[in-house]
Amino acid sequence: MLKKLTYKQKFRITLILGLIIAFVLFRYPVSRTISFFQDTKKLEKQVNEASDAPAKVALLQAQLNRMEQALGKQASQSISREDALLQSITRYCHESNALLREFPQAGTYSENGMLVETSTFVVEGDFSTLLNLVYQLEQKNKVGRLASVNFQSKRDLRTGALALLATIYIQNIKKANS
Repeated sequence: MLKKLTYKQKFRITLILGLIIAFVLFRYPVSRTISFFQDTKKLEKQVNEASDAPAKVALLQAQLNRMEQALGKQASQSISREDALLQSITRYCHESNALLREFPQAGTYSENGMLVETSTFVVEGDFSTLLNLVYQLEQKNKVGRLASVNFQSKRDLRTGALALLATIYIQNIKKANS
């Protein structure tokens, strides 16, 4: 049967069979090899990340211990924390020529076994002074979590001058049973 075909027809049949064989070879063993290679790379990456896991766990555990100690100290020293905040703010206001307008008593609410204490106060001064106070409270003093800052300018009715006020909210979270 193959003897009756021309060379051109034999070449086409050989080419078609070669393409079919190449497709079958790529479809099964080669594609599986490529997928296994990709899976191996992913697993090696996970192993490398997992090798650092004990150090990361120890670091996170140390951070957790520090936070729990801070929560414990704040829970037992709630009044002194508020006094420390007031002293810090008044000291800053005295040094930077700002004015502490309001410092009401901290509000508290309980949720999911945690007690959230929010201290609110209003300070008057120029923008850079107020921004520096926010920076001091957030980065240096770390008396709590800086929840919000609201800047607003108000006109003094007696003098007619504009004054920039910053209302600052600081939150502390502690366990409700403490």
